[in-house]
Amino acid sequence: MGLISRKKERKKERKKESVTGLINKFVICPKHLKGCLGFYFEKMKRLRDLKIKTKMLVAFMTTGALLTIGAGGYIIYFMKGQFIKQFSERYMAEARDNMRAIDMIMHGCYENIRSFAQDKILSGGNSTPEEITRYLKTKKEMYHYASLTYFDMNRIRIADTEGLTLGQQHHMTRYWEDVLSGKISAGADVRVTEELKIPIIYFASAVRNKEGQPIGAVVARFNPRRIMEVIEQIKEQGFHAVLLDQNRNILFASKEPLKSQVLKTKMPEIPSVTACNATTLASIF
Repeated sequence: MGLISRKKERKKERKKESVTGLINKFVICPKHLKGCLGFYFEKMKRLRDLKIKTKMLVAFMTTGALLTIGAGGYIIYFMKGQFIKQFSERYMAEARDNMRAIDMIMHGCYENIRSFAQDKILSGGNSTPEEITRYLKTKKEMYHYASLTYFDMNRIRIADTEGLTLGQQHHMTRYWEDVLSGKISAGADVRVTEELKIPIIYFASAVRNKEGQPIGAVVARFNPRRIMEVIEQIKEQGFHAVLLDQNRNILFASKEPLKSQVLKTKMPEIPSVTACNATTLASIF
């Protein structure tokens, strides 16, 4: 009897232990709960840290992209400015070089007309029209003028290399205004000559005797083919050249439609022309 009761008690204890173990499996004690919560918060912290790093990476990449775009834009802007500056400087250098060439031609004509006026054949006052004509023809061939003429102070044509309208009074022109005011007219009068029917640049100077009194005038008609040669050289370099006077009158042009407007019209007020000052006579496009 006693043995049977002890077996029952042991059986009850084992059953109690199994129930307690089962409860321990499904019921979390405060110590275990703290550990679980710590693990959960650690995971959340890592997740939070991961998001911050991702944000920082995105912000860094965005900043880098903006800086790259900004730097690239600045470089493009800078290079564009440098290109335009170099291109403009090249144009200006070409214009200056060719204007120097044209200026040398014009200066040569100025010196020629001044020398002719001082020659004793003209300034002596006792040469015949035939002697003056021979002298003028020699100078015409030497310096390649279209024609040379000698007038008296009444604008009567005394001698001319082409024999044009001898003995007749010439009408008042721009170069006569310069001569009568005591100046050398050098390129101020540019037009299609009524005698030769070609574009001409006029050079004229009063002829004075040894007392310094004006006794006549010598006039040179310069065919600007040498200037056209300079302009054609500009054209060969890929430029379009237009030669203007101070009033924007088109004197010469290397390309149509301006070429057909030579000595007929003024150049439009485009920026490259209005940017030139009053002493600039050429523009290259």
